[in-house]
Amino acid sequence: MPIEKIMPKKTYLKIVDQIKEMINSGEYGIGNRLPPERELANKFGVSRPTVREALSALEILGIIDIQVGSGGYVKAIPERQISTNQLQVDFSPTELLEARLPVEGAMAALAAIKASGDAISEMKKIYFELVKDVRENNYQPDKDRMLHLKIAESTKNIHFIEIIKYFNHQMDNKIWQNFSEQIPNRTERMISNHWNIIKAIEDRDPDKARAMMEMHINIGLKTYFFNDNDL
Repeated sequence: MPIEKIMPKKTYLKIVDQIKEMINSGEYGIGNRLPPERELANKFGVSRPTVREALSALEILGIIDIQVGSGGYVKAIPERQISTNQLQVDFSPTELLEARLPVEGAMAALAAIKASGDAISEMKKIYFELVKDVRENNYQPDKDRMLHLKIAESTKNIHFIEIIKYFNHQMDNKIWQNFSEQIPNRTERMISNHWNIIKAIEDRDPDKARAMMEMHINIGLKTYFFNDNDL
């Protein structure tokens, strides 16, 4: 009999299993609203980011429906075993954002030192295309990622370039996409932050470029994991 390596289960998937059992036991029926994130976090003894990841996974699995500003509502009675074929079980939006924070901050600082005038012009071109798309209600996440890659390319450092390509690839994950769709005012915040980053790079201010990039990702973290009232 072949032996398979036992991998530790992500905490948010353990929460998924527990919420499924709560639904299966009848504690919450179809149409019922689940407790708020803060209450669930206290109940399970985990952070709110972990709860948000679990709710996102449950929505992808078709078990709940998340209504921004209202919460999660039971949509279907789940089967006992989680269907992992719809989830990349080793993926965590929290961990991706935690990794991006120091890496992209350092990348932006280096871009402020090394970016050519042509590279900055390309950043602005992508930025204004993003603004146009947002105004036309046609936001394209690929252009957002393209801008981050352009910043990486402006550092002339192959390692930053390859890391950003990796981050961009990870954002194809369904849980990440689900998170992004739920962020209140996400495009407006993204547009404002990106312009501040570009201007700091253009002004050759590495400290400000780092700070603006870190603010950009930190706001993303807070927006993902908390209500606007908590910001």
